[in-house]
Amino acid sequence: MADDVTTGVRVHDMNPGLVTVSSGLINTYFRDTRLMGSAARVISLISGLQVVHFNPLLTAAGEMGIDDTLLERSIQELQELDLVRLVREPSGDHRIEVKTALVDDRYRGIGERWEHNCPTDIEQVAVDLLDQLSLAPQYEDDMRERYNLSQQEFGILRDVLSSCGVLDSYESPVNGRTILHSPLYWEDNPDKFFSLAEVHGAQDVTDAIRAVRDYQGTPEDRVPGAVLRAVVESGILPTTTVVSSAGPKRFIFTPVQGVRKIEKDLLEKAFALISCIRYGQHHATITRLRWSASELLRRLKSDKRIGPHSEAQAQYSPLVDLFVGGIEEEVPGRFTFHLYDTPENMKALDIAIHLSSIGETPVVAKQSEAAASALLLAPGNFQDPTRTRIGVKRAVRKSKESAAKVVAIISGVSSDVV
Repeated sequence: MADDVTTGVRVHDMNPGLVTVSSGLINTYFRDTRLMGSAARVISLISGLQVVHFNPLLTAAGEMGIDDTLLERSIQELQELDLVRLVREPSGDHRIEVKTALVDDRYRGIGERWEHNCPTDIEQVAVDLLDQLSLAPQYEDDMRERYNLSQQEFGILRDVLSSCGVLDSYESPVNGRTILHSPLYWEDNPDKFFSLAEVHGAQDVTDAIRAVRDYQGTPEDRVPGAVLRAVVESGILPTTTVVSSAGPKRFIFTPVQGVRKIEKDLLEKAFALISCIRYGQHHATITRLRWSASELLRRLKSDKRIGPHSEAQAQYSPLVDLFVGGIEEEVPGRFTFHLYDTPENMKALDIAIHLSSIGETPVVAKQSEAAASALLLAPGNFQDPTRTRIGVKRAVRKSKESAAKVVAIISGVSSDVV
């Protein structure tokens, strides 16, 4: 079975699907994994901050699919691990003090606590199976032999993991045996390429992947045809969704080399930065701009702010949801996005700068800060690769006004960031 650090990572990996899909099977057989996965996502979200107030965190967690009860239980678990301290105030304005811990130590604690909570046999197999699939696809019958589960239990395992977007399968064109693989781990396992190549042709799949590699965050409609749709739906490439004024749009990435498995949460922030920039570049309904994505991100890194701008409250909402920054109204009706200068946010920003600069054409024309501000994020929300794959339909569609309210609530933590 997996070590504690790897267990913590795999529990984190499963969480977006487990909190999105409603199922009695999840309630019965995956309670520990859903709880500790939520704890892993919460501590990854707030790591590097000193103090977070409960209500902003409650709103941010809700945007990730973690409800109030699950959040409170997650904070209790994190307190047991000495990663946070909840300070209750008579006024009800409770605060969470965040303690410093290395990423490895956080995941080790999550893995140990998961084991301490007595996960079901199916949960234990799920974690190990995902770790096996992170190395390479596996024959289903070999996996059935590896684990001491009944046919019914293995069926429950497969049904839940498939519904949560972390497990898929295909029939081998060589011997007809069923092969299990996970859309989560393309970056760990490039062999999944061949299952698509059998159907669509190796050259066509290669061309689609090359086009994305040369323009990270490629809008789905830039690479036409069935091949790209198959690539996106198979999970062979990480794909995000931004929902804004022009409707939901998907953006495609290739795997990021040099990012360890315990740092994958950084990619969600990096992908959010790039995806929302691409939305502004390709799908803006009011003003479509030609600002260089990497130039804008470098400016954000140096200045730690964008704005003031009248639309910033809505435009920057995905990054506020992910605790990358907050919004302040510096003058009436004009808002500034402030970057939270934490080690993890800065590393995510560096990843985004590197990815967005690949294949980028230098921009000659200079534009105003207000124009650059309008590019960074469009009003709406952001869906990570897992939720994009499973096609979230139950997320609340936010108007401009309600999106601004979410941003305002979460941005309440900004005064506590040093």
